[in-house]
Amino acid sequence: MLTYCYMRILKMVKPENLLKKREIVILGILLIVVFNFTGNATNYYVSNEGNDSNSGMSLSQSWHSLEKVSNFKFQPGDTVFFKKGDVWNGTLKLNAIGTSGKPVVFSSYGTGKSPEINGSETITGWTSYTGNIYKASVDNRVGQVFINDLRIRPARFPDEGYVFVDSVINETTFISAALNRNMDYTGTKWYGRTIYWHGVLRDVIASDSQILSLDTPPERDLGRGEGFFLMNNLDFLTQPGEWFYDEDTKLLYLWAPDSDNPSDLLVTASVHSNGITIGNSSHVVVEGFKIREQSENGITLEESSQIVIRNNFISHPERYGILGKKAGNCSITANTVTRANAGGMSLTIDNSVISENHIQETAVFKEIGLKGTTASNGGTGAEISGKNNVIEYNVIENSNYNGLFYRGASVIRYNFIKNSCLYKDDGGAIYTNTSGSGGYIHNNIILNSVGNPEGYIAKRGLAEGIYIDRTAQNVTVEHNTIINATDAGIKLHEIGNITVKSNTIYNARYGFFCHRFKGEPSVIAHNLVFLVSDTDDYEPRQLFARLGTYNLMFNQNKYVIPFKSLPVFREDKYLTFFEWQKLLEQDMNSDYVELELEASESHKIFFNTSKLKVALKLNGAAAKYLDGKPVPETFYLQPFTSLILTGEKLYAVTGEKGNIEAVTGLRFMP
Repeated sequence: MLTYCYMRILKMVKPENLLKKREIVILGILLIVVFNFTGNATNYYVSNEGNDSNSGMSLSQSWHSLEKVSNFKFQPGDTVFFKKGDVWNGTLKLNAIGTSGKPVVFSSYGTGKSPEINGSETITGWTSYTGNIYKASVDNRVGQVFINDLRIRPARFPDEGYVFVDSVINETTFISAALNRNMDYTGTKWYGRTIYWHGVLRDVIASDSQILSLDTPPERDLGRGEGFFLMNNLDFLTQPGEWFYDEDTKLLYLWAPDSDNPSDLLVTASVHSNGITIGNSSHVVVEGFKIREQSENGITLEESSQIVIRNNFISHPERYGILGKKAGNCSITANTVTRANAGGMSLTIDNSVISENHIQETAVFKEIGLKGTTASNGGTGAEISGKNNVIEYNVIENSNYNGLFYRGASVIRYNFIKNSCLYKDDGGAIYTNTSGSGGYIHNNIILNSVGNPEGYIAKRGLAEGIYIDRTAQNVTVEHNTIINATDAGIKLHEIGNITVKSNTIYNARYGFFCHRFKGEPSVIAHNLVFLVSDTDDYEPRQLFARLGTYNLMFNQNKYVIPFKSLPVFREDKYLTFFEWQKLLEQDMNSDYVELELEASESHKIFFNTSKLKVALKLNGAAAKYLDGKPVPETFYLQPFTSLILTGEKLYAVTGEKGNIEAVTGLRFMP
């Protein structure tokens, strides 16, 4: 009817009023779009002041509970508005079917803070137990405890770091001299580091003096010298800022920070598993919620398609910020996930866009709880499996393990990944290990791939910038910037048919580490590698490349060192650049530059993590490009690119609006 009326009006417009006719055309299109989007749609409202017996269809008739919304059958085009500033405890369960152009939308109204879905409940009724420890009755199993919205950890032995396995009796039983001979550790949780990349959680089922037995063998086997810690015992509650929950007596024990009386504090405990669940749904939008303190996941997405999850703030889930299974054609955009203990995102998803999310502080070691990091190799900022995904413009920082772990033929571009592998080794800022995975990794900026040997028998940090591992094939890696890697800028391991070109690597133990190649030949070309130090804590010095069994060709790369010529390549032995060319027939058309810097000169890499081209100004610095040409007073950096300069007073160089960051030539230390 609306379309018919619009066409009748259009025919009445005279030719001399053509401009007005065009305006009416635009107006008509907008009216049709609005009508199609909102026709037969209903707005519903939810607030803490509402009542579930209301209609929900006006502010004065708002609903009250998550249960009401969870059990209501919405129609395509419906929108459910949650009042800003209000808080709900529990889980919002969504099972809704919208259509193209008429999604079912869950959003907010009003002013103030985002509507909040809280996985925790306030704990009251505290009484003194002994000393500074208090106790309170909690009927529901406690997963996490918070004081004034800050997570505090379960009581742990030892209080800091690890104790170690001294000898192994069998695959589940070991001896540790650090254990108290007179304490029964049966029923505790054991978290052990049994390999570079594993943090394994097991139950202690028997304890005899300093001998512990685990319920099942940990992955990669028990080994002498491996570190572990224990949780879930009241005797471990020996310092402020820890708790213990006794499931038999339903009592929560707490030693508050600063030894305060918890009756004077806001103490909450996670008792609800998930914040929002989306199952068997399509064409649904979830936006603008604050979701926090769940004992499982912030948002769970399963067997659903055409889902939009955007602009949500998710904090302190015990497992994942967003967990997705069997999903497709989704958009997960502009969400913040902070302090997830298993991973910021874990998605099995196809044909989707994951963009502009900020994932930070994943699986902080001091906050690891009774579920560990869920998977033995957990603690990754974002783990995304599937085909034809676009992963772009995300910021991932401070990850326990990998920054981004992807599987499948996807595009990974314009991401800024900072501080990866803070508590584990043998991973990377970007990592893949899937057979035939494919992938196009380009224009990402990676800063600080750290690695941490603490708790394992390794002697050094071992983290890569980009790590293509274990039978991966058909991957292109280009135009990325990798700064500060304790192992390789780019590592290729047991793979084939990989193209690595036009990347910049600044300050790594190895520019490239290539080992045990399989399949078709790979190419490493047109890359810039800048070594910073002539010392290293494992090799005699930083190296441009290290090769094992390989099937590849290096060519047209540029290698720069700010010190005198040394053997800076390695195969069976250490080689100079000219020996590398002659003996291995690699890099025949590449450049090797020994910078001659004056005592007053330094080098620095600048990088732009914004979407806009940014101007930089020297502000009195005297700078040169690596080819020796002078830098003008004002110069530019394109989005997600970098530039290495040499010269004097480089600290004076500034960029617009804080979009530029810079790193000096100092070796990064975690």
